[in-house]
Amino acid sequence: MTTVVTLSVWTFSDPGVASRAARTLRDLAGHRPVPVLDAAAVAWPRDAPRPVAQPVPGLSRDGADYAAVDWHRAGVRRDCSALFVLTTAAVVGRVHDALAAYRPRLRFVRVPGAPTALAAAVVLATPRG
Repeated sequence: MTTVVTLSVWTFSDPGVASRAARTLRDLAGHRPVPVLDAAAVAWPRDAPRPVAQPVPGLSRDGADYAAVDWHRAGVRRDCSALFVLTTAAVVGRVHDALAAYRPRLRFVRVPGAPTALAAAVVLATPRG
């Protein structure tokens, strides 16, 4: 049986919001059955030369290497942040409800086969120009 994997990318208008939203997601996963395979919070402060990706403690599974990801093409912009969430089911509505206070914008949802790393999923889901 094939596992359906959903990658959702939630963007925020402030570089510090994704880390706070990640804590909310971690709490949600701990209290309700939200099957999170992996998650990363990405922030791009205004004065930083590039975005910084951090795995979400308690939700990140395989220590993905984010160095190869083109975060800008994946929706991350300077002076903003994003939360990348890889789940085993279409729970985008539950995640949206949990993150609503942060006013997220859903950039895209992609259902590639069954990748084992969030970085691989982001690379697969990144639009090619």
